[in-house]
Amino acid sequence: MPSTVHVQVACPNCRHELRVRAEYIGLTVACKYCDNPFLVQLEDVAAASAGPATAVPEPGGGDKPGASERRIKALETEVQLSRVHLESQAALHVATLEVLKEREEELARARERARVLDSTVQALEEAREERDQLHTDLALLRLRALEADRLASELAAERAETERLRAALYEAEARVIAGPDRRAATSASNVHDPSY
Repeated sequence: MPSTVHVQVACPNCRHELRVRAEYIGLTVACKYCDNPFLVQLEDVAAASAGPATAVPEPGGGDKPGASERRIKALETEVQLSRVHLESQAALHVATLEVLKEREEELARARERARVLDSTVQALEEAREERDQLHTDLALLRLRALEADRLASELAAERAETERLRAALYEAEARVIAGPDRRAATSASNVHDPSY
């Protein structure tokens, strides 16, 4: 883990110099003097770190004493800031890739849940169709039961009629068998009857 690097940046509102962590480059911070929020930009940091004497010496001399050293120090600071900024961007990229991987895993899990739900819905639809078919079959069975009861009633009535007819037949047969004797007795009684 790299050590924490601080940079100087001026608040664009109150112009106070602020000491800010280098990883805040590209982020919004608030000034501790005036509470003004502002975006810390690399250009602002480099300008504040370079200080007022950042002019590039003209070729052929004319360089003030120590200007080159200040310019080199400013460029080294800018390189260091750029390195810190790139490291923070790389860390952000890695974190973004990890978040993306997590989201892809969540998406895969959501797709699997959706597939299971689709299967469940399909099974539910099949169960409803089977239930409807069973209701239809039950209604048909009830109709057949009613028809069977009607036929059983008709059969009982037919049996009762058959028994009645059988009893009448037995009675008629008994009369036929007993018929000649009865006719003879009737004829005999008619002969003795003076009114006959």
